[in-house]
Amino acid sequence: MVKDVEQYGLEEMGWDKVPTEIIDKSMIELMDLTGRNILVTGAGGPCLGQAICNRVASLGANVICVGRREENTRDTAEKVAKRWGVKTWVFTCDLTKYDEVGACFKAIHDEVGRIDVLVNSANFNAGGPFKDFTEEQIKLSVEGPYVSVINTCRHICDYMIPQGGGKIINISSEASQRSDNVNLSVYGASKSAVNGLTRSLAGELAQYGIIVNGVAAGVMFKKTLRAMFENPTEENLGIRASMVGTVQDTILKRVSIPEEVASTVAFLCSDACTYIAGQTIFNGGGATV
Repeated sequence: MVKDVEQYGLEEMGWDKVPTEIIDKSMIELMDLTGRNILVTGAGGPCLGQAICNRVASLGANVICVGRREENTRDTAEKVAKRWGVKTWVFTCDLTKYDEVGACFKAIHDEVGRIDVLVNSANFNAGGPFKDFTEEQIKLSVEGPYVSVINTCRHICDYMIPQGGGKIINISSEASQRSDNVNLSVYGASKSAVNGLTRSLAGELAQYGIIVNGVAAGVMFKKTLRAMFENPTEENLGIRASMVGTVQDTILKRVSIPEEVASTVAFLCSDACTYIAGQTIFNGGGATV
């Protein structure tokens, strides 16, 4: 039966959910994260986690730094607080352990209160020829990049749903879309799974006001990668070859730095991003075009 013409109104268009308050704001105002509490996993790592902490803090956000190693995570938190004048907190846990993540997030909620954004940037990559992979390498390459994201996304629901919403940003990789992932096959597959999780959760959690997106990073020039190229060995030849191949396949013909990916994450955290959902933004210089 065709509905009465009057039944097709603004309510069906979801007008009551449209953030009309952004209309008269400047882009600078929309990017302002002052007072937001942003939880960043992998904050103690030497690469992307630190860059994300600094990027969002530079826009005024308070940063909840979560990592496996307390010393490294605390170092990041202290530097971010000193540089940007924001609040930071330090929490440690093994993100691959479901119950441990649950206990950690409860402690965070009890101490900090509202968590506005979860950024899943913790990562692990056990590279090597697939034919030589051990059970331990397989386990690490699935649990680190993928299972940890499932765990954090599941537990953040316990807090974001009651508070009326929030944002989740999952860090993926260009390897999730490439077929020539020499020595990165399991890692690439795990990141493909992260992309799928991002899409599925976006659809399922939108009803609770939770916006889920992802960012797929390309080859980032970090300390470990620099060391690999400055000290070439037979053992790292395959990974170096894969990295060079990926970089040469980019439109921009260069490697990236973590801050370039962190800037995309900061945008997704902000009120400048209110109508993007379920997307994984490929931030790899055009490697998958």
